[in-house]
Amino acid sequence: MLLALAVALCGLAVSSPARADDADQRKKEAQQHFDSALKLAESNDYAAALAEFRLAYGKFPSYRVLYNIAQLCARTDDAVCAHRAYTKYLRDGGADVPAKRRTATEAELDKLSKKVGLVTVTSSVAGASVKLDDEPLGETPLPDAVAVTPGSHKLKLVSGLKTADKAFDVGAGESTTAALEPADPAPASPKTAEPKADDKPTPAEDRPKDARPKRKVPWVPWAVAGGFAVGTGVLAVLTASSYGKYQDKKDSFPVSRGELDDAQGSAKTLFFVTGALGAATVVAAGVAGYFTWVAPQRAAIVVGPGTIGAVGTF
Repeated sequence: MLLALAVALCGLAVSSPARADDADQRKKEAQQHFDSALKLAESNDYAAALAEFRLAYGKFPSYRVLYNIAQLCARTDDAVCAHRAYTKYLRDGGADVPAKRRTATEAELDKLSKKVGLVTVTSSVAGASVKLDDEPLGETPLPDAVAVTPGSHKLKLVSGLKTADKAFDVGAGESTTAALEPADPAPASPKTAEPKADDKPTPAEDRPKDARPKRKVPWVPWAVAGGFAVGTGVLAVLTASSYGKYQDKKDSFPVSRGELDDAQGSAKTLFFVTGALGAATVVAAGVAGYFTWVAPQRAAIVVGPGTIGAVGTF
């Protein structure tokens, strides 16, 4: 364990020469975290040492630090972390990894592969971000199979507005492949505007003509007006006939005064009744016209025994 730490320390110390001031500062800070990690590891505080190694790698990502991270993950029984760190160590180190170290690392990976599941993520889209159980995993194409804990997982790929999701199950020592091909985003469905609380119905007279409800013809008032009109016409004929008889009586001889008074009285009675019925006809027609073209739709005519009226809101 300490030998591996010493090798990593040496690799970090003799890494590339200083470039810029900020790079030198990051390297200096990485060295400090690395030294702190060594001391913590020597005192068997593996969790704290692992945290310091990760800080050192974040400041100055040397592949040699990954070997130490992998070993500490293994010591803390985090097989997934150890597998990922060993895999990245071999890939980033490439030909710089000594043959003996590579052989030993590959043997460790073989042991760890029996404890974890492996998922290979494929996609035809490059540069898309991939998340595993809502945790960032990297960008496509992912270079290696990713170690995961045995069980059920969810993958999500995001490329601009396009997304792809994939759920999968994998057991210990098993491998699976997840193809993530994003689809075009579904067009947003138009939303129907909901009326606001302070919105008021548009008055009928303010609506466009084609938006106003069609009126129903009030047949009752028109029928009453028609009945009055027919009655007026009949009485008008009777009145004219009665008046003609009166004139005939008046021109005839001999004729008594009583006969003339009776004929004149009948003509006058019919005349006044006809006039009253004519006035009723005019009123009934006016009421029918009002309910046809003017009155609100909620108004209605009510006809009862000996009465006729209108009910509604005016």
